[in-house]
Amino acid sequence: MNQCGAFLLNGFTLYPGHAHFAQRMGEELASRGIEMDRIRTSEIFYTIERTGELNEPLLPYDFIVVLDKDPYVLSAIEAQEVRLFNSAESIRKCDDKMLTYFSLLDEGIPMPRTIGVPLNYGDGDLTPFYDKVEEEFGFPLVVKTNFGSMGSGVFLAHDHQQLMEIEAKVSRQSHLVQEYLSAKPGLDTRVLLIGGKVFTAYRRHNENDFRSNIALGGHGEPTTLSQEQIELCEKVARLLELDYCGIDLLEDENGHPLVCEVNSNAFFQEAEKITGKNIAGAYVDYIIAQINQ
Repeated sequence: MNQCGAFLLNGFTLYPGHAHFAQRMGEELASRGIEMDRIRTSEIFYTIERTGELNEPLLPYDFIVVLDKDPYVLSAIEAQEVRLFNSAESIRKCDDKMLTYFSLLDEGIPMPRTIGVPLNYGDGDLTPFYDKVEEEFGFPLVVKTNFGSMGSGVFLAHDHQQLMEIEAKVSRQSHLVQEYLSAKPGLDTRVLLIGGKVFTAYRRHNENDFRSNIALGGHGEPTTLSQEQIELCEKVARLLELDYCGIDLLEDENGHPLVCEVNSNAFFQEAEKITGKNIAGAYVDYIIAQINQ
């Protein structure tokens, strides 16, 4: 096999989860005879010319494992017909939480009740808007920035004053408000899928925060998914055309799953420890099968 690949990392910041992802995947690929380069988004220099054509140096890769979310760089790479894991469009839809929900509309995908907050470019008064939100959802309610990961940009408002304080923090960012599911606070299920199929899952629980993220002090334990959860997650991965993803499921008051978020490059360091599954190896086998088609 003479395939040539690379990991694409952010040009300026390398989170520990991304470093571990590339290390583990690199080990599994090397054991199968594929050596990987590491490139940064800041190295992908391209111009859109007056002719309307894209001008960029040709990349010497057959495929790239994407560990960043820059849709423009990814689109420029895809213009060279380099296979990306995941695609630029799939990552774009997952990176923006509100766009994720819109991409899944009318497909029978249960989600928390959500309201998009209008963009506010100045110091506009959103009080009338939030009066309607409070009438619709009551308190507490969740406020989320549309872009963010590892629990950042996610807040819980218990009353009007807290809501306005949170709004002041996020007013210049795209954000949404969401019903608070009080049945099991700080608890969710992370499901990892490869090639559109459920590979493994674990429960996350945080006794000290309504956010279950491991990065915020949550802990995980293995779990067995119901058929309802499996079918829901596989349908979401199929609709968003994801090669690899992590889907976060919440539960409604009757125990039925709701899709909270879809992560296009979910970290798996803790997931491999918790589940005992070789996630990196399974993803590598999928990538090899895809590039050899």
